[in-house]
Amino acid sequence: MVLHRVVQWVLLGLGFLAFEGCAKPMFTLRLSQETLQSQLEKNFPLSMEEPASAQLKDPVLILTADSDRIGLRVSIEGELPGKPLPGLPGPKPNKRFEGTIEVSGFIRYDAKQGGIHLDSPAVDAFSVGQMPEALAKAMGNGVEKLLMVYLKQNPVHQLSNDQRLQAAGKTILKDVRVNDRHLLVSLGL
Repeated sequence: MVLHRVVQWVLLGLGFLAFEGCAKPMFTLRLSQETLQSQLEKNFPLSMEEPASAQLKDPVLILTADSDRIGLRVSIEGELPGKPLPGLPGPKPNKRFEGTIEVSGFIRYDAKQGGIHLDSPAVDAFSVGQMPEALAKAMGNGVEKLLMVYLKQNPVHQLSNDQRLQAAGKTILKDVRVNDRHLLVSLGL
């Protein structure tokens, strides 16, 4: 009976050690808003020509405390093409305009490329001044498309070689949260 109890405890202990040995620790990146902002700014401005000539510039990364989403606000500057006025010679001068677009989305980790992406972005706000409504709508669609393509292809953070070595083998995004102006990204198996 005593021997039976000892065997049970030994087997339980071995099972616990085997479980602990199989469990892989998570790797957590702590990325400051300043680090993310600096990396994001390297790829701007973005340009478009249709339906009007415009640049997307001055990106601002938005981290909201206790959230698993991040946001991005981008300034828009451009020119509406001048059209000749009836009965007057020559083209009408181009008209400048300004605006902003704000999107937010979840975080996606691309283990193969070592990139952290803003995924499934949704437009939270869009405004552009001094433009006819139909053109503003077309402009909004164009800006949204340009920004979505950019976000799909470009990470908001590219892991450094040291970070990639530490994250090696960690292929699943386990947790994302914003804490004290830092994005905390936990990776594991």
